[in-house]
Parts: sequence; structure tokens; C-alpha cells
Amino acid sequence: MFGHLKAADFMNLVEGAPLPEKRRLHLESCARCANTQKSIEDVRNQVTAMQMTDDEYVPEPDWSEFRGDVRNTLLSRSVKRETASRNWLGGMGWRPAAAWGFSMALVFGVMTSMVFWNQENIEPAAQPVVPATEMVEAIGFEAVAGMAQTDVFDDLLQLNESETENLRRLVEDMTRNGERPQ
Repeated sequence: MFGHLKAADFMNLVEGAPLPEKRRLHLESCARCANTQKSIEDVRNQVTAMQMTDDEYVPEPDWSEFRGDVRNTLLSRSVKRETASRNWLGGMGWRPAAAWGFSMALVFGVMTSMVFWNQENIEPAAQPVVPATEMVEAIGFEAVAGMAQTDVFDDLLQLNESETENLRRLVEDMTRNGERPQ
């Protein structure tokens, strides 16, 4: 394509401008460029041969109405575009939300697998079994005896009927006098 005529050269020929000598010689010797020149001249001749008659008259459009229609259409498109972009993700679309969710799931999965992997690799330390007699000697007999003592509720469960009745009367007397039972 380096030696062939360019579009600007063909336009110069159509408009009647002269070609430089080198390009004119190429046009005369190149069949491809001569065919292109001939087809351009044929199209130009057909366009100039067309004459509009009175029944083919196309009226001039109302340009002010056209501009108003174009403006209204563009404004309605921009409003639709703005409302479409304001979705539940704040206009970002679903791709960033999906990427964020995937990354959080990945982080959670990695952390969970690390926890379980570390638990499998840790062997529990062997704790020596201490006989009860040695434990009592180490803690002290008084502490073990204190653990064996009963509490108030155990004592209440062991009351007989007369003791239960006396306790009930005592509590009733205290509540009538405004005292709190202790």
C-alpha cells in the first residue's frame, strides 16, 4: 500500500485539484488505483445526476423541537442511570461486595484451619495422678473438713414437723414486725 494513492489524493481528483507528477504516473500504471478512481467518479456522477422534484420535497425539521427532545431524552437517561447505580451496595455494584465476601470467607477459613492444625500438633502434657491421701495432706485436713460441711438448705431438709412449724411462725412474726429474716 506504500505506492498506492491515498484517500486524500482521490478527494483532490474529485474536487479537480492536480496530482503531483509521480502520483499521476502511478495512477496511469496501477490498475487497482484506476479502478478505485473510476468507481469514485461513477458514484459522484450518480449523486450529481439526482434531481429532486416537487413531490419528493422533504420539509426542513423544526430544530428547536428536535433540540428539546434530545435534551429531554438525555436528561431522562441520566436520571435512570443515577437511580440504577444507587442500589443496596451504594452504587458499587455486586463485584466489590462479592470480592469482599469471598476474601472474608477465605480469611475465616485460613484462621480456622490454623487453629485446628495447631490443636492437632499439641500433645497434652501428662499430668501425674496424685492419690487422695497425699492430696489431703497437701491441702490440709481442715480444708477438706470444711468442704464436707452441710449448708443451710441441707439443715432445712432435715427438720421434723414441729421444728418446721416453729420456723414458719418465727418468720411470720419477723415479717409482721418489719424485720427482714436473716
